[in-house]
Amino acid sequence: MLQLYNNDKEEYEKSEEQFWKEPLGAWIKDCIIGSDALLPEVAWRTEKHRGRILRFSELCDGFLFSLLFVFVEPNTLNLIIMRGEENSLSDTITSLRRFLMLLKNIRKFYRKQLNKLIVMPLPDLLTIVRNPYPGSFPFLFFSFLT
Repeated sequence: MLQLYNNDKEEYEKSEEQFWKEPLGAWIKDCIIGSDALLPEVAWRTEKHRGRILRFSELCDGFLFSLLFVFVEPNTLNLIIMRGEENSLSDTITSLRRFLMLLKNIRKFYRKQLNKLIVMPLPDLLTIVRNPYPGSFPFLFFSFLT
């Protein structure tokens, strides 16, 4: 049983590492980590969490994507559901609300600014917020964003 746990942990670490090597993962890191970040760490992490390695699970509550989307469409700033003061990962309902608001903002942006209609099935948001790990995550949502 211990060996199985270690294999799962190794598999998780490989999946996590692979995600950050993909174009979307690299772009996200460029936007939110580092000295020239579009969205500096002080805007989305509490002081005690700053400087830590960015984890995939931090993306799965929709908060960072909502903040990044403000740079695409500044009018969405007042529609972001903020994290609590402890800046912990959110509960399932709050995360779902955040992702639903983000999808609504993306759809509105395409319709009003680009005059386009998005015709595709919506991602399984419940699975995204319940399984914030790259190995179990349906990357459909991230392909929706690209």
